[in-house]
Amino acid sequence: MSKPKYMERDMMKFVEDGVLSVDGEGRIWRLKKGKWNYNKIRRAEFVDGRYYAVIMKRGTKKLYCQASRLVWQYNYGDIPKDLEINHIDADRFNNNIKNLEVVTHLENIRHAERLGLRTPAKGERQHESKLKNRDVIEIRRLHKTGNYTILKLSEMYNIATSTMGSVIHRKTWRHI
Repeated sequence: MSKPKYMERDMMKFVEDGVLSVDGEGRIWRLKKGKWNYNKIRRAEFVDGRYYAVIMKRGTKKLYCQASRLVWQYNYGDIPKDLEINHIDADRFNNNIKNLEVVTHLENIRHAERLGLRTPAKGERQHESKLKNRDVIEIRRLHKTGNYTILKLSEMYNIATSTMGSVIHRKTWRHI
């Protein structure tokens, strides 16, 4: 499934037209048959099982918007393109405006790490890593023999000598 585009502005047209309403608690209401219904399909539809989303149709066009983004848009206006919504209390279902803040992707990740919701990628799990766990074990073993210098090992594994020194002296890859 391709990642849906955020359509807060398009979704705000439903609010402006009186079809949707956003309340002070961050809930999204839908006008149905002349009555306001707080119904789960407009506030609690899960996308990827991760966030509440609002999915509406305008003609043949299907519009998708994370509820938190719509709540922010309603209260504060456009979300800058390079920023995203963070749930301060880490409850991604709590879309109360007091629980939302706009942050960079890196700030959002660091927030999750501070709260223990995400473990920082270490070693070979880090996508830019040139080494595998078995390489680090072998590098340290070879260096211990005294037959391999940091320079020779860095050439063998195609990494900078400063990086190799950090691996050997356990400044990095401490978990191995």
